[in-house]
This record gives sequence, structure tokens and C-alpha cells, in this order.
Amino acid sequence: MAETGKAVVARLTNSREAAMAICEASRGLITPASPKYLAFYPERCLATFAEEGGVMGGARCPHYASAIATWTVSPPPIDRSDEDAALDRARFLRQIKSDYAAYCGANPPGPLKFDANAMLMVPMPGAVLRTQEGLSYALPAGFGVRSFDPITGAANMRNPITNADLNVARQNRNTGYTAEHGYADKETVAPGVELEWEYVDFLPGVSSYVMHGRVALPTAYISINLGNLKAAAGIDKTEGLAAMRTIAKSVKVTGPRLCIGECKAGSLVKGK
Repeated sequence: MAETGKAVVARLTNSREAAMAICEASRGLITPASPKYLAFYPERCLATFAEEGGVMGGARCPHYASAIATWTVSPPPIDRSDEDAALDRARFLRQIKSDYAAYCGANPPGPLKFDANAMLMVPMPGAVLRTQEGLSYALPAGFGVRSFDPITGAANMRNPITNADLNVARQNRNTGYTAEHGYADKETVAPGVELEWEYVDFLPGVSSYVMHGRVALPTAYISINLGNLKAAAGIDKTEGLAAMRTIAKSVKVTGPRLCIGECKAGSLVKGK
């Protein structure tokens, strides 16, 4: 992966040929004894800098195909103590598949987002959402589910009346950024459960607000984010806090992640 970064610098400061030479050199570092999945990275590097060719095709296409085949046959191992690395790798593979489709005419991966105007799961008062992240939580009032992230299984929700968007995601406790980064506003929403949150301008001076929140559970952080692209002022603070509190009070880790890449839709369970 570091070689791709060096190749980017070479491309910016020198030439495409210099970038390709760095990619080729990294491929030469892989020996028969090396883990087979490592062959993905030089192919990804070469695909980035090879000649584009015409609208479809070109020298990059064999490198896309080789990279995809490598991780299809010999996927990298998943270290459950470092799921962030595994999720990043799944994103790399998805991006390669998307590029292979765009530039070489291959079949694209499944959609990251569904129809922007459609609801995958309509609002259901009192319902509990279970995702392949290994999470369950009450669906906030007025919100339905638009899509599930195919890499993580996280739910993307919307209130079809107010157009507020809500994303809830599981993050590792050993993630350095999330371990160090908190929010100034804090409140206890249930015994032993603290919700941290902020209500901030999306960009300074724009006066279009978003909300970010977090709940720390023993085995995971729960990230909660809200916005409203269709309202000039952004997310309504009262609506956002109500949704955050519903999530924070009810969220549970039900077990390990059920997927890393190729995630399926979660399920909605009617309330009693």
C-alpha cells in the first residue's frame, strides 16, 4: 500500500512511467513464500497508473482483473481485533470492482445506495432494527430505512416527512480516532449509558447544521450522525436529539459482525 503512495508522488512530480516503475518494483518484492493476498496491492497500483485506453478497455483492465481474482481466490485474513483494516480492504476491493466496471465493461458490484427516493423499510413505530454489524436498536419515531452499507452493514435512515437523514454505525473500541475523540455535550440517557453529542455548522458560516453523537458500549462505539440536505438550516436540533436518545437508550451489541464486505440487509422486528 505504501508503494501506491510513492507512485502517486512520482506521477505528480515526474511521469506515469516513473509511477509504473515503482508499482512494478513492489510486485518484485513478493516471493513464492509471501501470503498470496499481497499480490493485490501491486496490481491495484498498476491499474491506477496504466494507460486508460479508450472508453472501454486499455492497459489497466488486466490489472483490475488480476487484483479482483487474487482476493477472490485468496482473500486477506480477517483479524477480529482490527476490523477497521478488514473493512478498509473490503472498500479497496469494491472500488476496484467499480472501476473495472466503469473502464472495462465488467459487471458492477451491487449498489452502495438504493433509489434515493425510495424507502427500503418504511417507518414502523416501536420497531427494532437488527443489522449485520451485530447491532440492534429501536427505530426512531418517523424514520424508515433507505439502505444498508454493503461493506459494513450499517443502516442509512430517513424521515420521509422532514427529510432528515440518520446513520448509525458500529466502530471498534480499539480505533485510535474514536477512542480519543469525544463531544462536549454529554447526558446520561439510561443507567450506565452516556450519550455524547454536538450540533455544529456543516461548514463555518454556512448556517446549515449537522449533528454527531457517540455511545460507548463495553465492546464497541456507536456512531450516530444526522443531517438534512433538503432543509436550508440543516437538521432540526430537537428532532436530532430525539433520534439520538432513542438510539442511545436502546442500542445493544448482539454479537460479532456478521459480515465484512458483501453485507446484506438487516431486519426490522415489530414492537410489542
